Amino acid sequence: MIKKVGGEVKGFDRVITVTVSETIDIEKIQNKIADDLVWTFEKKTEGGKAAELWNNLTGGKFLVILDDLWKEWNYNEDLKKIGIPLVENDKGCKIILTTRNYNVCQHMSCEETVHVNVLEDDEAWTLFEMNADLKKADSRVIGEAKKIAKECKGLPLAIVTLARALKGKALDRWKDARKKL
Repeated sequence: MIKKVGGEVKGFDRVITVTVSETIDIEKIQNKIADDLVWTFEKKTEGGKAAELWNNLTGGKFLVILDDLWKEWNYNEDLKKIGIPLVENDKGCKIILTTRNYNVCQHMSCEETVHVNVLEDDEAWTLFEMNADLKKADSRVIGEAKKIAKECKGLPLAIVTLARALKGKALDRWKDARKKL
């Protein structure tokens, strides 16, 4: 969903999406940003890369989407470690972050917080069916798929992850997956 949002945003020179995940890896984040900007670092150290990113991002308007942040960051300190300049005089970076933990937003004093509800059963099934490509599936597989989709409790990440992992698999794999939930 966040990638779709990033693709539709206007008013920025570039939109950069980085999945942060549970373990924060500054260098991995730096490398992903550089890849999105299609350039390579001259410096090899974390600090050198941060300086290069800062210089390259300061001249334009960028939207940086930090997806799946698990822990609070010291906003100024951690963004500086990466090399992300905040907006000044209509230049620099705007930040969108996604998290499963509302406390992350509170701790980081986010300007605006948008709470996304879990999906309704019919929406969850539509998302699951689309990602598992069940159009030509056996009715028994579809029965297992519906049970698995319900076990995902409307959580889009769980739905997409399981549906894609089980896509094209035999009935016994679907049954095993459901038993493990």
